[in-house]
Order: sequence, then C-alpha cells, then structure tokens
Amino acid sequence: MAAGGGRTCKWWALLAGVMALLVALYLFAWPLVWRLVLLPRVSEQRHGLEVVTNDREDGQGRDVRSLLAPQSAFDLDQPHASQLAYGVWRVSQAGFYELRLECDDYGSLSLDRRQIIALHGTSDFNQGEARVHLEAGPHLLKVELHNRQGRGWLRLLVKGPGQEEYRPLTGQDLAAIDLGNYRNWLNLAARLEPACLWGLGLGCLALFLLWAVPTAPPAAPPATASARQRAWGAAFVAGVVLLSVVASWHSTFHQVEWGNWAAGHDHLAQEDWQFHRAIVENRYQDHRSYRVLTDYAIAGVYELLRGHESDPAPARLLYWGRYFTDLLMFLMAAIFYRRLGLNRPATILGLGVLAFAMFPTAYRSGLNIATFLDISVFLLAGVLVLDQRWLAFILLMPLAALNKETSILVTAFPLAVALQWWPLKLPARELKVSALALGLWLLVYGGMHPILGHPVFNTYIDAPGTDFIHFNFFKDPDGYRQLFKTLSVLPFLALFGLKRAPVALARFFLVVAPAWFVVHTILAWWAETRLYMVPMAFVFIPLCLFAVGGGVPVTGHNGVACPPRGITSR
Repeated sequence: MAAGGGRTCKWWALLAGVMALLVALYLFAWPLVWRLVLLPRVSEQRHGLEVVTNDREDGQGRDVRSLLAPQSAFDLDQPHASQLAYGVWRVSQAGFYELRLECDDYGSLSLDRRQIIALHGTSDFNQGEARVHLEAGPHLLKVELHNRQGRGWLRLLVKGPGQEEYRPLTGQDLAAIDLGNYRNWLNLAARLEPACLWGLGLGCLALFLLWAVPTAPPAAPPATASARQRAWGAAFVAGVVLLSVVASWHSTFHQVEWGNWAAGHDHLAQEDWQFHRAIVENRYQDHRSYRVLTDYAIAGVYELLRGHESDPAPARLLYWGRYFTDLLMFLMAAIFYRRLGLNRPATILGLGVLAFAMFPTAYRSGLNIATFLDISVFLLAGVLVLDQRWLAFILLMPLAALNKETSILVTAFPLAVALQWWPLKLPARELKVSALALGLWLLVYGGMHPILGHPVFNTYIDAPGTDFIHFNFFKDPDGYRQLFKTLSVLPFLALFGLKRAPVALARFFLVVAPAWFVVHTILAWWAETRLYMVPMAFVFIPLCLFAVGGGVPVTGHNGVACPPRGITSR
C-alpha cells in the first residue's frame, strides 16, 4: 500500500464498512423476510398449495389462473405452460424424510429455497428421489412443473419417520400464505442476496488492488489540472470499469453457453463442478491437481454458505468465480498498460482487443479459472516490478505457485528488467529478489507434491514432446485456425513495437514469449488457445499499441522525452 497516510486509511475503512454491511444484509435478509413477513401470514383456514398457472412453459409469460390444491398433486391441461406452487409445510416430527417427485416433462422441488430435486427432459414419467433431515416446524415448500406437449401432471410423495409407504402431503400438512404480494418478497430476497455477493466480490477486489497497486502519479499536479483534464480522467476510469464489467460478464457467459452447447447438457453443473470437486478431494491424477488456489477458495466460500438459509446453488459459485477472475484480469491489464506508459485511448483499445480475444478461448475448454487467474498474476507481477515493490512481489509467489505452474517465469522478471547486457552486470538487489522469489515458489510448489502425490505431466498421452509436436503441426487443422482466431497477427506486429516500447516491456517479451510457445507446443494442444492468453495480454497487446504510436511522451527535468518511472534500463 502506498504511503500516505490518512486518505488511504479512509478508503480502507470505507470499503471495510460497506463489506460488513453487505455481509449483514446477506445473512439477515431472508431470515427477516421469512420470520417477520411470511410466517405471521400463514393461514389457519386455507390448507393446501397455492398453484399459479403461467401460459408459457418457461414461466416468463402471463399468469392465467390461481387455485388452491388440497394436496401435493395437481394437473395441467394446457400444453406449453407451467405451474408454480407455494405453501408452508408443517413438519410435525423431526427426522429424516424421503421425498419422491414424479411429473410429466420438467419439474423441481425446493425446501426453504434450497433445490432438493430437479427433473429434466421431455418424458411422460420423470421421477426423482431425495432424503433430507428436517426439523419440526414450518418449512417453505416450492414445486414447479414445466409442461411441453399435451397434458401435464405432478405428484410430490413423502415418507416420514416411522412410515412404510409414500403418501402425498394433504391439507393437514400444508397451509397457504395470506399475503397477496408474498412472491414479490421472495423475489426481493432472491435478488438481494446475489447482489450482496457481487458487492462483496467487488469489495474484495478493491481491497486487493488498494493493497497491491500504488496510486499512479497524476500527469499534472492537482492544483494546475484543469476541470477538463479532471473530467477526462474520471471518464477514463469510468470507461475502464464499465468495459471491464461488460467484457467479464460476456466472456464468462459465452464460456458457459459454449460448454453447454458442446456437451448437450448443463456443463457448468456437471463437468465443471465434478472437476472442481475432484481437485478439492484430491481425486484428479495429473498436473492440474496442483492448481488448487481457486478451487480451494471456492470450496471455502461454499462451506461458509452451506447450511445457511440462503445456501446458493454450488455451480453458481463457479460462475461467479470465473466472472471475478475475468474482472480482475481486465482491471489489472488497464493498470499495467498505464504503468508502461500507454495513453488512455490506447489502453481502452487494448482492453477491447483483449475482450475480443477471449471468445475463441472457449473452444474445447471448461471454465479453467486458474488459467485465467494466471493472466492477472503476470500482470500484477509486472506492475510490482515496474514500481519496484519487492516485498509485495515476493509475497505474491506462494499464491502464484498454488495457482499454476507457468507462473515460475514471473520469478525472473526483476533480474531480467535490471540486467545490463553489455558490459554484463548483475544487479545485486534484483538478483537477490529473483533468487528469493524462485526459492519461495519452488518451496511451495514442491511442497505440494508429497502432500497430493500425483504425477506432474499429463497421463492422457504417451510421449508429451514428440506426440504433441506431431499432432500440432501435422494432424490438427483446428490448431492453426484457433490460434489465428485468438492471436491474429498480433505476435508479428508486436515485433515492430520492441524498439518503441519501454525497456522493461521488451525484457518481459524476451522472458515470456519464446519460452511460452516452445513449452506449449511440446506439452499442449494449439487449439486450446486459452493457454496463450498470458503472452497475449501481457506482451503482445501492449507491444502492438506501442508499435502504432500509443505511448505517452513523458518529459524529464531537462525537457528530454523519457520513458515513465520505473521502466528504464540500468
């Protein structure tokens, strides 16, 4: 954190206070709605489920009628329609209850807003079962039916403690809610909680950036900056944030939709969630089992929220994890580009190019949160090296090692930037920083091996080097197409920016680009272009922007143009 005292502490205090308020709002919003608004209006005369029929099968149409079903079974005689039923289930005895949901086409069952059973697929008879432990007392019951062709029907059967057969819930078990707008209250709580989680994520991101990145020196002293300059600076910051939010949202959504389309089912809730659990439970058998940072973090959030009355859908945590990872990447890219000396229009253009390059990376790929967080690790390391914040740089190494093995290249940045080639001179301070960073990285990454006990290389190929080279060059035409879709001609255009770019960026290019392409040609498929987003965001895009004249001329004390602070050669 940059020195300076009072102002920065005020930002820390303000962010901490807002985040504490969001935590309280998330934890208490639904309990207050449930206990103070809905439970007092549970009817003593109206027994059953209140069933609302909607004229569209997705439930987004017009409510055409409402009725009180005397038991947990109802019919729908209208095709391409849906029914939504709410009620309060009075559980008389605590214990384990076996639930069976049967329906024509799609159906779901939720208890206390936690989905228990979800039935998918067009079928005359869908059936699902679950076993849950319930405390005695009232529980909010929600049942949905989505009908395609012909008539639809739904049955909810229950077998409680001491019972031998399933039976439907009857009027003695069920009660309606005598509140005309109770669904609005439910929707309010359902929308407020994700908003709180989103706000908490943004707050954590802001705290991280406040700690990791010092405040950029203004182009002109505040006293001499005109109102137009200040307005342009504020507009630039707002534009970067807006572009980052929109690009992060769309890239995440596209990734999920591509996975669903390619797999033919809910890829997020199946393959991605299963892969996540395999990492957390140490059941995965290759080098990806060592990328534990994001999976452990998401698992920690899941454990904190599980059991709370607002328990989220597990797969949604993966969605939000990828969204915030992308958001961090775009914001760090903007900070890094400005640190290098790119002007504001060039920075905005660079973020736009980065956003478009993200879309082809969905090819043959799941969420891969660790891979995209690796981009932010490189960008943040670049910022810390440019600002010579060596303690923060060293503290970044354990996180980098826990996230992805390619981050080992980051340890060479301090030495590479400060090294004098001719005559050869090794800078003592930067050499020590790089050595300490490498030692800490190896200690953390190497320490995971005896704990996890899995092989380092892929197990799905016999000879990683020769087999991958032959496959990439001669057997996979998708590799060339996908590489061009993602990288286009930027790697070649970047070569023209080496002379115009700051020395530090040229050194970053020499450390990252050659090693990256060699290693990923012999150990990975070209078509999986998400693997090439690190050099794309870190060196190719800024070098291309310098090649077309996007740098900011900075004037030294003698009036001679010089590169920005912290990026000159020694």
